[in-house]
Amino acid sequence: MERGRPDHARRGANLLRDLDLPLMASIVESHMDLSWDEDQPIREAEVVFLADKLVQENRFVGLAARFVRRMYDFALDSQAWDYARDRLGAARKIAERIEAVIGRSLDSLRDCSPVACAI
Repeated sequence: MERGRPDHARRGANLLRDLDLPLMASIVESHMDLSWDEDQPIREAEVVFLADKLVQENRFVGLAARFVRRMYDFALDSQAWDYARDRLGAARKIAERIEAVIGRSLDSLRDCSPVACAI
């Protein structure tokens, strides 16, 4: 599904349902608008939300690089700029929670093979 389209989460979820993957479908469907309790375990939808923000096209770029362009694009639209800023803040909080659990930065995983960076 093409990211950036308003319905990409729903379309992705429908595709996963068609493939008989209902649990994955519900995770993908709910990954766009999250609320969480920091005292609760990290949910799959939070991981997908963060992954969505760490990647541009088919490569890892990190949060800063991913949002620089968006913030620039929205410079003249204060409502869109505020929305993007809030998404960046949410992504940073989720990244911090995941980093605390795995004991390393997400950036340190960027160029690792699955074996070399086994957590």
